[in-house]
Amino acid sequence: MLTTIAEIQNSAFKEQDIRANEKVTSTDSMVRFLSNIFKDMTNKEFYSYWKNNQLVGYAFFENSLLEYFAINPKYQNQGYGTMLLKDAIFRYSNKNNFSRINLYTYLINLKAQRLYEKCGFIKCADLATNIYTKID
Repeated sequence: MLTTIAEIQNSAFKEQDIRANEKVTSTDSMVRFLSNIFKDMTNKEFYSYWKNNQLVGYAFFENSLLEYFAINPKYQNQGYGTMLLKDAIFRYSNKNNFSRINLYTYLINLKAQRLYEKCGFIKCADLATNIYTKID
């Protein structure tokens, strides 16, 4: 499953990474990176949505931070991102009694910013990355 997550992570953020002048990560190095993250799931939660045995997208939380959120480009602009984000936040917040969820996004990632704002996040800082928070 890590390979599938790595492939989606790389394909979902490839254009953004190129525009931000960041190195595009290979699938193998992303798998190694993810395996380190998944070794210790203390204070972490992973939510995913699958359709026809294909990973549509995932949300990964650590403490009150939405650390990773990605939708397979094949399924973007079809409502899956909104559905997964709202569901994951609801389940994660209720399970962990968080009243606030934070996230960071690149300034150039306008598509993600629109999604986060649509799901109730409010931009609270505009630095090298946008910082968003959602308060229930």
